[in-house]
Amino acid sequence: MLRAVIARDPQEKPCYSWYPWTKTQLGEHGFDVQEPAMPETKPPNLRPWVQTLAETIGRPDNELYLIGHSLGCMAVLRYLEVLRKGPNVGGVVLVAGLTDTLSIAELFAFLEAPVDVATVRSRITQGAIILNSANDPYGLQHYGKKLKDEVAGESVVLSRLPSGPANNSESYMHLPAVMAAVRKLSGKEKPYGTIFV
Repeated sequence: MLRAVIARDPQEKPCYSWYPWTKTQLGEHGFDVQEPAMPETKPPNLRPWVQTLAETIGRPDNELYLIGHSLGCMAVLRYLEVLRKGPNVGGVVLVAGLTDTLSIAELFAFLEAPVDVATVRSRITQGAIILNSANDPYGLQHYGKKLKDEVAGESVVLSRLPSGPANNSESYMHLPAVMAAVRKLSGKEKPYGTIFV
């Protein structure tokens, strides 16, 4: 059974972001989609986040696709680091991920230690796609390039990602690139060069 798990940015209110639309769209295309609420978000605590992902996922398999957003990207990678050798996940989509603490103490547990690149790569079957925006107000494109190298993935810079405050109704409500990336990794879509605009 095709599954997707969204590790969202806890700073964003789900009703003002692309999560509900993505969940609905993937569901209409045959995916069972889960979006767990992360515990201990103020400040964020890595260990219970990874535990929550593991409990939500249960037994991983090649039909499981993980979607991370912002700090949720690192939660996905840390989950893959501790995933025991055995069934892998199908693929990973990382949206606007961080690779640096930005000198913010709350982020040290997530980002201070280097990612175990070899282990993470070995736990992904179909590959990874990293999505960033050319107009991101936080300038995260260079983090996207580093994530691309870490997971040996494909990087896509979106030129038309709608901008807006993360926590109000001006935020982006639809992000088709996420769904297209998952469908491409799962073999349900044609090459994304014709999808992303």
